[in-house]
Amino acid sequence: MDFLELAKERYSCRDYQDKPVEDDKLNSILTACQLTPTACNKFPLRIVVLKSATEREKLKECTKFPFNAPLVLVCGYDQEVAWTRKNDQMNYGIVDTSLGMMNMMLEATNLGLATCFVGVFNETKVKEAYNLAANFKVVGLLMLGYPADKPAEMHNIRPVIQDFTNIK
Repeated sequence: MDFLELAKERYSCRDYQDKPVEDDKLNSILTACQLTPTACNKFPLRIVVLKSATEREKLKECTKFPFNAPLVLVCGYDQEVAWTRKNDQMNYGIVDTSLGMMNMMLEATNLGLATCFVGVFNETKVKEAYNLAANFKVVGLLMLGYPADKPAEMHNIRPVIQDFTNIK
């Protein structure tokens, strides 16, 4: 699929079929993450794959938006591994993780799957539920599966390029 067409097809799915994601598709999605460029090539990304119903059920205590996805990726980074910009101490782990999540969302779309990046969650509860290390910073929950819904009408509303650029 043409890249721009792929980007247009991706949307935030909020209803999934009760159908598991095949391991080969999950591996392809994780490979897309592995190919993500990261600051100074540090690759601080860390992903917890929630496949079992038991593990996904715990998520309901952490976010009110699990959308009954059959597969969830808890995406974050190791704060001690991520590159930190010297002049202002900005840790680039959130940027690296966001890039990795975008790669995974696009590959999922390419494979006929749907995703939703959920940013509303209680990080403390997520870390407790899945026994995550203190230095694991959770950036987002990536819901993943076969779509049961259609893209919302808002999906096709996009800004005009001139509205967000300042070309000099």
